Amino acid sequence: MSEAAPVTYLLYQDALTIDTAAVIKALRHFHPELCKDAAVIKSLWGSGSKPRFSVGGRVVAVDSRPAPLSSERWHAIAANGCNWSTAVETCSRHRAHISVTIEGAPRGKLADARLNAAFAGAVAIAHQNLPLAALWHDGISVLNAGSTFTELAIKASKASPDIPAVLWVTMLPLTEDKTQTAIVFTVGLGRFGHLELEFEAPVKHTKLLWEQCQNVIGYLVEHEGERLQNGAMFAIPGVCSYIVGLQASTRFNGVGVYKARLDVIESSEESNTV
Repeated sequence: MSEAAPVTYLLYQDALTIDTAAVIKALRHFHPELCKDAAVIKSLWGSGSKPRFSVGGRVVAVDSRPAPLSSERWHAIAANGCNWSTAVETCSRHRAHISVTIEGAPRGKLADARLNAAFAGAVAIAHQNLPLAALWHDGISVLNAGSTFTELAIKASKASPDIPAVLWVTMLPLTEDKTQTAIVFTVGLGRFGHLELEFEAPVKHTKLLWEQCQNVIGYLVEHEGERLQNGAMFAIPGVCSYIVGLQASTRFNGVGVYKARLDVIESSEESNTV
């Protein structure tokens, strides 16, 4: 059985009729190399509420619904998310939503994720009001504020280090008070053929840890399916270095992870604020 295609849900306070011309214009402006041949195929229901587009030999369906997305889809991830404190309150205000889905056979997790994000971002930009939130779902779900999603989605076709991999991979920050250790664990890298990250550093270097995790996530997503070798080394001259080991996590039920601890050069201390 083939896997379901990734989908992005844009949550809005009020229902929208899709402005197909504005969507095409946004696509061509922000993703010219990805969407040179973008065109509207047809609009179903006669109201512009469910247009289908042809983009790069793919078909993208955009479905605007004047009803909220089921709370089963978003409430748990909004309530348990660590990176957006007002997620539940904000998502609870939405009364309409738009779904963006790629039709047809998948062409790889990254290719489909890029196209889906680019298109959903174009839909968000094409209308006067940005969505309240955006929920990406492909086996796992990643929730972002609407403004954050839109800012990142316009970079969907960028290469590392600018690839917006955090649209598709969640970073979970933890702190062990006893050892004053900051930890970042990821959820979502498995969809791109990798182990999850379990990176750590002294709490005072939390910001640097966060930044390095973002960089490594981008690298891994871009190199879909090319797993790191045990002992792979990353370094930023004058800042930090770290060696990645392939291990069973003692913190997360023995799941296999890419594990590393940052060796930070103390002259480049970072703030502990993420």
